[in-house]
Amino acid sequence: MDCIEITTVIILPVVTSVATIVAAGTAVWGICAWRREHTGKRRIDLAEDVLALVYEIQDVLALVRSPLGHSEEGQTCLVMPDATDKEKAMLNTAYIPIERCNTHKELFARLRSLRYRFMALNGKDTGEPFEELNSIKHGLAKQFYSMRIPLINLHRKMKSTDPKKYDQLLDDLWNNWNDEKNKKEYSKEGEDLVLKQCEAVVERFVVMCRKIIGKED
Repeated sequence: MDCIEITTVIILPVVTSVATIVAAGTAVWGICAWRREHTGKRRIDLAEDVLALVYEIQDVLALVRSPLGHSEEGQTCLVMPDATDKEKAMLNTAYIPIERCNTHKELFARLRSLRYRFMALNGKDTGEPFEELNSIKHGLAKQFYSMRIPLINLHRKMKSTDPKKYDQLLDDLWNNWNDEKNKKEYSKEGEDLVLKQCEAVVERFVVMCRKIIGKED
């Protein structure tokens, strides 16, 4: 077999096979690199969106916790048809934090909708801060219902109770509820524990998201 035959029969097929393998390997590597880059970009974009929403919600919760307000607040609260003016005032006042949150419900809904995408791209554990922030919001609602339920039970006894006695029972209910709420929501020094908890959760988001984005300083 001469050199031409060796080249044609042996070397060229080998070279062709090697070239095919290299081309295929290059294509696979290119696809994998593109997928890594694409996934990385998605993770960064999502982390930026989540962090921006978290900052907005932190501002909203600061407004929700503000003691400042106006006389029209809380009136979206559903009350008993035959509720007295005092009962309405108690329910409306207690409902203000929920009403303020409802004004920004789309913001909270957007963050909840991103939770599972975030977990899918970054791991199941990354969903914990989402749950913690949501729990803060639900905690505000729980405080309202801790007063509403006893008030409704008391209201059922209104017709069979002396008016002055009933009025005193309402005062006692309000004062006890307000004292218990303040113990849970404020420290002895007057620090807002709800906002402090919110700040801690936001910091978890900051560390988590900035690490994904690539800014850990």
